[in-house]
Amino acid sequence: MAKYRVAQLTHEGENVILVPVDRSFGKRAQEHREQELAKLRAAAASTGLNGTVVIIWDSAGSVAAFGPDKWKNFAESLKWTSLRSKMNRDLECE
Repeated sequence: MAKYRVAQLTHEGENVILVPVDRSFGKRAQEHREQELAKLRAAAASTGLNGTVVIIWDSAGSVAAFGPDKWKNFAESLKWTSLRSKMNRDLECE
C-alpha cells in the first residue's frame, strides 16, 4: 500500500487534492497515468477527501501535473517551495 502526503486546497471555491509522486511518473504511458489517477481518486473518495485529484511531480525544479486541464494549469503555476508547506493530509492507496 502506497502512502502519500497530499495538499488539499481550495481555489476559486473548489477543492483540489494535489498528490506528489516520483518524477519518473512523467515518463510513463498515458494509460498508466490514467490508471494511477483513477486509483488515487477512488482512494481519496473512500477516505473522505473531497476534491479533484491532480497528480504532481518535480520536472527540473518546476511542478508538472496530470489531471483535468483547469487543475493541471493551476498546479503547474505553483512553486515546490510553497507546496511543501501545504501538504496537510495523508492518503493511502492500494
